[in-house]
Amino acid sequence: LLSHPPQRRLTMVRNSRRFQNPELGQSLIDKGFDQRFSDDQLGDELTELAVAVSVQLGEEVCSPEEKYSLLGRAWAYHGNALRVATELRRADAAFKQAHLSFEKGQRRDLDRALWCRFTALLLRARRDFETARRLQDQAIRLYIRQGEPRTASQVMSDQGLGLLYQGQPEAAMTRLEQAQALVLANGSAREIATAKHNLALCLTDIGEHERALEMVADVRPVLQESGDSLSLLRLRWLEGRILTGSGRDRPAEEALVEVRDAFIEEGIGYDAALTCLDLALLYARQGRAQEMRQLAEEMLPIFKSRDVHREANAALILFREAVV
Repeated sequence: LLSHPPQRRLTMVRNSRRFQNPELGQSLIDKGFDQRFSDDQLGDELTELAVAVSVQLGEEVCSPEEKYSLLGRAWAYHGNALRVATELRRADAAFKQAHLSFEKGQRRDLDRALWCRFTALLLRARRDFETARRLQDQAIRLYIRQGEPRTASQVMSDQGLGLLYQGQPEAAMTRLEQAQALVLANGSAREIATAKHNLALCLTDIGEHERALEMVADVRPVLQESGDSLSLLRLRWLEGRILTGSGRDRPAEEALVEVRDAFIEEGIGYDAALTCLDLALLYARQGRAQEMRQLAEEMLPIFKSRDVHREANAALILFREAVV
């Protein structure tokens, strides 16, 4: 199926029984989720294809309850892929479809935990931290009850990042350390690297720059071995922020410009705009008004083209008015 051009795949799934089986649907879900660190567009395409496969399933290959459970998972993973791509309105619609499908499905604890986990990430992106945290608590309980401590640790990390984004770095640190303890006991090298990356983010916000740089150094070889170029790019971004915070302006600027240009080349405009904000902080400290004005003009259309929470848009507009 994937050897054909993307525009043909949906047609093939809808018209050929060869592609109408639950194993293919689950495989597309798994492959789509694996793309979240490297290619969000491909993740979107593969999970959309998983939805199409699930819709076409007949009773000769699975029961209606099995079909709707798979369809719910496909919608949930598709919604998460859309969230990663900052398509928040479409993600919300996908999660509503997932909920409706799960209601007709097998009503498994793991399916309910999945919906809570991914919906919470969307709510966090929209700054509804309290509702997100309640859903994450529910997901953690369900995953632990079902013998899934690794996934529970990932939700704990998500929760810790939410506390960090909410301006509670100490509480975030506690939660992220709990997640790391769980993942050290149960996780893979890649999952441990992700936990350390999240801790380094928190250490950066509380001013522990040397400890944060040590964690960056621990994480980099794991990502290099896995060939995860997008995660390496995000790690370089974090390194630029750490260097900025520790007053090492020249290497910080080199890192942030490198990352901004790479995001632009990859077509990841929202993260490119956020990197510009980090550069703006550096330029403001150096009194480089002309560069700040240029960054403001570059960022505003990117933010306006996305479903970004109102506080971010308001802050950017105020920044632009201050420097233009």
